[in-house]
Amino acid sequence: MTRLGPLLLGVALLAAGCGGGGARGELAKTADHVGKIRSGTISFSLLVTPQTKLAHHPFGFRLHGPFAFGERPTAHVDYTQIANGREATATLVLTRDGGYAVANGKRRALSSSQLAELRDAAASARQGLSVDVSHWVKSASRCGSHCVSGELDVAEAISTLLQYTGSKATLSDDEKKQVAGATRATYRVVSTGDHLLRSLDVHARLALRAPGRLRLALGRLVGARVAVRLAIANPRK
Repeated sequence: MTRLGPLLLGVALLAAGCGGGGARGELAKTADHVGKIRSGTISFSLLVTPQTKLAHHPFGFRLHGPFAFGERPTAHVDYTQIANGREATATLVLTRDGGYAVANGKRRALSSSQLAELRDAAASARQGLSVDVSHWVKSASRCGSHCVSGELDVAEAISTLLQYTGSKATLSDDEKKQVAGATRATYRVVSTGDHLLRSLDVHARLALRAPGRLRLALGRLVGARVAVRLAIANPRK
């Protein structure tokens, strides 16, 4: 998830570059402020529910805890892995001067190289917020005060994901039409009064009729229901 993580955070910029007024304007304002968030409590999850006879156990992860960006980022985050009908949780604590991890009841200090990698990952996560995924948006409408929802172009989203994760698979125009015709995805973005992101929810059902090359690339994702949630409590600049 090292490369995919920042992109998923970047999904918060669904309307980056769209501009204009109304619902899209609301999204654009929220997008403009995402990179300004320096601290809060993050809840981030990805849950995939397969819909085939050979695979039916949900899999994915949940991440939750306070964080603070800056020259020396800090965090206290619980990470839960979900697979094969089971869950396992580990805790990562990153302080200004060090850090440690707790897994299976055992605490282990992080090495200097691990700390450097984590701090670089935190920095890249903020940079990843600039990923332009505005072309994913098919529609946008208000769903309440500082709330916007609509449909996503799944074919465009898959193309971006494949490219960003280093996959050699690509979609032709005809394949994009196949995917778009058999797949539907929706999103919902809620922000604060000053346009700081509070939550982003994405729900998608990937096509069972995906093109052969795409089926190989997606594996268990073919025909699955996918739910992504990113929420930030008490976001602060």
